[in-house]
Amino acid sequence: MRKLNNFLSLSSLQLAHSLFKDTILDEFNHLLFRCDKEEKDISGDKRGAYGLESGVFEYAGLQSIMHHV
Repeated sequence: MRKLNNFLSLSSLQLAHSLFKDTILDEFNHLLFRCDKEEKDISGDKRGAYGLESGVFEYAGLQSIMHHV
Protein backbone atom coordinates (compact mmCIF):
# COMPACT_ATOMS: atom_id res chain seq x y z
CA MET A 1 0.00 0.00 0.00
CA ARG A 2 2.88 2.37 0.75
CA LYS A 3 4.27 1.98 -2.80
CA LEU A 4 0.86 2.75 -4.30
CA ASN A 5 0.47 5.87 -2.15
CA ASN A 6 3.97 7.04 -3.12
CA PHE A 7 3.20 6.43 -6.79
CA LEU A 8 -0.08 8.35 -6.63
CA SER A 9 1.57 11.31 -4.88
CA LEU A 10 4.05 11.92 -7.70
CA SER A 11 3.74 15.07 -9.81
CA SER A 12 2.87 14.64 -13.49
CA LEU A 13 6.48 15.20 -14.52
CA GLN A 14 7.80 12.73 -11.95
CA LEU A 15 5.15 10.22 -12.98
CA ALA A 16 6.01 10.55 -16.68
CA HIS A 17 9.70 10.15 -15.89
CA SER A 18 9.09 7.04 -13.77
CA LEU A 19 6.91 5.47 -16.46
CA PHE A 20 9.09 6.27 -19.48
CA LYS A 21 12.65 6.57 -18.15
CA ASP A 22 13.79 3.39 -19.92
CA THR A 23 11.86 4.02 -23.14
CA ILE A 24 13.93 4.52 -26.30
CA LEU A 25 12.97 6.73 -29.25
CA ASP A 26 11.73 3.83 -31.42
CA GLU A 27 9.37 2.83 -28.62
CA PHE A 28 8.07 6.39 -28.34
CA ASN A 29 7.41 6.33 -32.07
CA HIS A 30 5.37 3.18 -31.60
CA LEU A 31 3.48 4.60 -28.60
CA LEU A 32 2.64 7.87 -30.31
CA PHE A 33 2.60 7.69 -34.08
CA ARG A 34 2.53 4.22 -35.61
CA CYS A 35 0.13 4.36 -38.56
CA ASP A 36 -2.40 1.73 -39.63
CA LYS A 37 -0.16 0.33 -42.38
CA GLU A 38 2.83 0.01 -40.04
CA GLU A 39 0.69 -1.74 -37.45
CA LYS A 40 -0.61 -4.20 -40.06
CA ASP A 41 2.90 -4.77 -41.39
CA ILE A 42 4.41 -5.56 -38.00
CA SER A 43 1.51 -7.81 -36.97
CA GLY A 44 1.34 -9.80 -40.20
CA ASP A 45 -1.96 -8.08 -41.11
CA LYS A 46 -3.60 -9.32 -37.88
CA ARG A 47 -4.27 -5.88 -36.42
CA GLY A 48 -4.33 -2.29 -37.49
CA ALA A 49 -5.00 1.07 -35.90
CA TYR A 50 -7.97 1.17 -33.59
CA GLY A 51 -10.91 3.47 -34.05
CA LEU A 52 -14.52 4.22 -33.32
CA GLU A 53 -17.74 3.30 -35.09
CA SER A 54 -17.19 6.32 -37.34
CA GLY A 55 -13.90 4.92 -38.67
CA VAL A 56 -10.33 3.90 -38.01
CA PHE A 57 -7.91 6.39 -36.48
CA GLU A 58 -5.03 7.58 -38.65
CA TYR A 59 -2.50 6.43 -36.07
CA ALA A 60 -2.42 3.41 -33.79
CA GLY A 61 -0.66 5.41 -31.08
CA LEU A 62 -1.66 7.98 -28.51
CA GLN A 63 -1.51 10.80 -31.07
CA SER A 64 -4.87 9.67 -32.47
CA ILE A 65 -6.53 9.88 -29.08
CA MET A 66 -4.98 13.28 -28.31
CA HIS A 67 -6.20 14.62 -31.66
CA HIS A 68 -9.81 13.90 -30.64
CA VAL A 69 -9.58 15.21 -27.07
